[in-house]
Amino acid sequence: MSIRILSLLAVFAISGNAQALSKSPPKGHLGSEWEARNGDLIHPQLGLSLMAPAPTADVFRPEGFDWRNSNIQQGPYPPKALKADKEGVVPLNLTVDVAGKIKHCEVDGTSGLAELDGHACPHLVRTVRLYPALGADGKRIERTISAQLSYELRLRITTFAEGGTVESTPKVRAKRNGPISLESIGIATEVRKLRDARSFAAWVKVLPDGRPESCQLVSPTYDDGIDALVCNTLMQKTTYSPARDAVGNAVADTVNVFLSW
Repeated sequence: MSIRILSLLAVFAISGNAQALSKSPPKGHLGSEWEARNGDLIHPQLGLSLMAPAPTADVFRPEGFDWRNSNIQQGPYPPKALKADKEGVVPLNLTVDVAGKIKHCEVDGTSGLAELDGHACPHLVRTVRLYPALGADGKRIERTISAQLSYELRLRITTFAEGGTVESTPKVRAKRNGPISLESIGIATEVRKLRDARSFAAWVKVLPDGRPESCQLVSPTYDDGIDALVCNTLMQKTTYSPARDAVGNAVADTVNVFLSW
């Protein structure tokens, strides 16, 4: 099974709970901050990364983190790990139901620290809500995905070094035949009702014959009807020109679609 990182959520600063912003948590709790004897700035935090199978035609929207209804940065950092100045990453399998609740959570390996492994699932089930996957039929899907929960004691800035996976880019990229707009999709008036939605982005995989193979929303509105409408339009009512390699052969490629309002 092909795995792709969906969201390396910097859930560190956003917990979705206004109380966390108005009142500092006690020392040793997630989100608290103090200076260690050696001068290090200590800031216990959790980071949740969701992973899912590669895009397929039957899924329009993968799972996402519902930060408004989650409070992952709540409660104490595991005390023994804190005292020993230990960090780690716990690999997990999460079953997300159609309501966005974590129906089942299991540790799929180990962080190397039993206390972190034992803390991860109860904490996520108690504090986290997710947006469920959305199928091509417009209905929510219950499914199991891989995830990682990182336990960190110091704030970090993540950079991506050179030498990672490199994908060849076609000389001529695939493209839509004609412009696309909110009006052409049919959501010009509906989107104004969504308080939080301001844009969407989708990836459409286009085959060498120009047919769209799959549509995946990488920045959804999380309104099921609109998300389904977007991908259905991109799959069924939009035509594409295929990509071509350096010698002119048609090849598969991905078309990125982004619209804001």
